Amino acid sequence: HGGGGGGGGAPAAGGGADVASRASSKKAFGHNLAKNFGRTKQKLMQAVSASNKTVDDEFEEQRAAFVAAQKRVKEVRGSLAKHGNALLASQATLKSVATASESRAAVAVYGDVATAHVAFDAQHKAAIGDMDTFITKLERIAGAVAQRDRRVAEYDKARYELEKAEGKDDVAGDVLQRLRADVERTRAAYDEGNAKVKAVLRPAVSQHRLD
Repeated sequence: HGGGGGGGGAPAAGGGADVASRASSKKAFGHNLAKNFGRTKQKLMQAVSASNKTVDDEFEEQRAAFVAAQKRVKEVRGSLAKHGNALLASQATLKSVATASESRAAVAVYGDVATAHVAFDAQHKAAIGDMDTFITKLERIAGAVAQRDRRVAEYDKARYELEKAEGKDDVAGDVLQRLRADVERTRAAYDEGNAKVKAVLRPAVSQHRLD
């Protein structure tokens, strides 16, 4: 009989392992469910945020043209500097050849080239200076664009917070009043910044378009 009792004990131990396994599986399932819900909630919030984003199509068109112009100006500036350096190298080579050949004709040619280079160098430096001035101006405008983007983000956030609060039944009246005031304040700041940036973007692109 004792052996039979021992045999009856084995299934009980196995049953305890099964219970522990099921409990562990439930815990893992619950963790994964919460994790997936968190991801879904985050994606939903991103979608809501994207749908509530304030977009000015005219500004975005001007921004794209501005970014392209800024890139082109920097490319042209780099090209000017590269060609200037190449001309200096060619002049140094010509001088070396003229000196080594001891030919009056070669020396005379070098003299003509050197004289022409003086005039070119002055114009080249002036062009580089103009390009640097314009690049600095574009960078200031880019800073204004970044500030405008911060203002629209603040406005969109204020609108979202107000809409979320208005969808609840237990939000105090003074809280709603404060949120509405935030929306008006951030909207005024955005409208002002947006108008100022648009006023300088188009002229900056059209007056200095590089085709």
